[in-house]
Amino acid sequence: MKTRLGRPGRVCVLLSVSAAVLLCCGQPEEAARPNFMLVVIDALRADHLGCYGHDRPTSPVIDAVAENGVLFETAITAAPWTKASFSSFLASMYPFQHGVNDWAAVMPESIVTLPEILTEQGYSTVCLINMIGLGGRFGVLRGFQEVSRAPKGGRDAAETTDDAIEYVRELPEPFFMLLHYFDVHQPYTPPAEYLGLVRRESDPDPLSGKRRGWRDESGRPSRQAIECTRLLYDGCIRYVDDSLRRVLAALDERGIRDNTVIIITADHGDAFWEHGVNSHGANVYDEVLKVPLIMAWPERFPRGRRIASQVRLVDLLPTVVDITGARDPGKRVGVSLLPVLRGKPPEDEGSVLPAHVAYAENGLIKTLQTKCLRTLDYKVIIEPATALVEIYDLERDPGETRNLFGQDVREASSLLDMLESLPGAAWGGWRFGLTGGPGAHDFRARLDVLDGGAISGVEQLTRSGSVSYVLDESRKWLEIEGKPAGLHVLLFTVEPPEARVVLRLACDAPEGLEEVYCGRTGSMRIADGGIVLSREDVTGLPSSFQAHRESRTPAAHIWWLPGGATRSRPAGAVLTEEEIRSLRALGYIQ
Repeated sequence: MKTRLGRPGRVCVLLSVSAAVLLCCGQPEEAARPNFMLVVIDALRADHLGCYGHDRPTSPVIDAVAENGVLFETAITAAPWTKASFSSFLASMYPFQHGVNDWAAVMPESIVTLPEILTEQGYSTVCLINMIGLGGRFGVLRGFQEVSRAPKGGRDAAETTDDAIEYVRELPEPFFMLLHYFDVHQPYTPPAEYLGLVRRESDPDPLSGKRRGWRDESGRPSRQAIECTRLLYDGCIRYVDDSLRRVLAALDERGIRDNTVIIITADHGDAFWEHGVNSHGANVYDEVLKVPLIMAWPERFPRGRRIASQVRLVDLLPTVVDITGARDPGKRVGVSLLPVLRGKPPEDEGSVLPAHVAYAENGLIKTLQTKCLRTLDYKVIIEPATALVEIYDLERDPGETRNLFGQDVREASSLLDMLESLPGAAWGGWRFGLTGGPGAHDFRARLDVLDGGAISGVEQLTRSGSVSYVLDESRKWLEIEGKPAGLHVLLFTVEPPEARVVLRLACDAPEGLEEVYCGRTGSMRIADGGIVLSREDVTGLPSSFQAHRESRTPAAHIWWLPGGATRSRPAGAVLTEEEIRSLRALGYIQ
């Protein structure tokens, strides 16, 4: 299905004759107007490609592109889920700027995107997309003259490639094509022949069906089950890789490959239980943020070069604009990578953060919202919802397993200060959090405000299981009940701020629930008449919170954090029933 979205005349773009394009010999020349083929392979993590060191033959075609182009060893996406990531690299803005932080969010009309710039400059712009919630009324793909969407039954790599080849054969030059493959996304269902190309004789058979239900005592999949999942994932990569071979062949057949900039990347990676979860959209660890980034332009870019410095996907828009010599009317957070290709530092240090610092955030409502800053050496993570802080030495601990928060890490301290200065990094107010297994225990809690106070606002920072709340019309009390399937955190604001709160709590856990964890002061026993709490009693994240969350121990936590009010989400589109079913099937919403 094709939808026309072009809006001529929206942006004024000027050509800059001084813009330089990198030659393979390092000498600049006047601005060029090549074609662009931006290949985005959904959920593809960098370390599962041969050119990034993977030991299975998943990517011979992509590896060949890297051998004839430039490979960026560390490229970081701005969000670990599709819609926010696409919005970020097509606008060169962070999620807290463009506001696309949930599936109903709409890209603001005021933001000028990369396809709008290129369309105005005379490019033919087309997007082949295989994910719901991106185009149309959501505005993320605004500016593409044509959008080819997957039919209702879906479109696999072979069908996507067939459609792409039709465009390659017919599109007027110069063109900009965004080609999106979805096959590496869960559920991993590669054709058997491609699974056979990556599987060794000694490997378990992931199609035997036995891996289903393989769990250890903690509920985590067994090592063999995870290995089977990785094999299916690798088979999907090989399938997409082979499909990409046909697209490149179509460029050769038309004789335009030498004048086409090929960019291969991913919107985000995927997790295989490295930090207690699979898939993506749950955290901001490297398995979901570190993506491949390969650029090839025959006779123009150097061949076989590997760039060790860290770059960001938000740098794509400034790089493409720099190649074409256009002047961008927008204010971007990314910088052009052309100086980096010349072996020099970026000429612009960025409008929000230094060019060597990558920012990412996860704002999905089903998970704790997290924000992080990353350099080549360190990563700092903040959970504004809980006040949990993590610091990792990436050189010594690339798996992000040892949290150094609380230790004297000078380099990371400056990142923490930088992160805390960004919007949305700290939210003030009371938190009430429940932890537990998947729907195993029923909690009932009531919060009453004393001292003539009232509850001025309530927000569910993360949702879990069947937990719900009711705020009384008088705003004097709040009731929470249900069965959490992991972690559920509710934020509420009390006015006046010094008003005290009475907490009453019950839980049907067999071992009983005799105490509630109150800020950094420790735990308090649950009394029949409830517990009277002031914000001084519950300041700071309870020390037991992280352990209870990881073990899914039935427990209740209440704490208060200083700072400004919670952020508000802009009004978004109303999701259709079909969109809701599709997103629920993919695990994005409950």
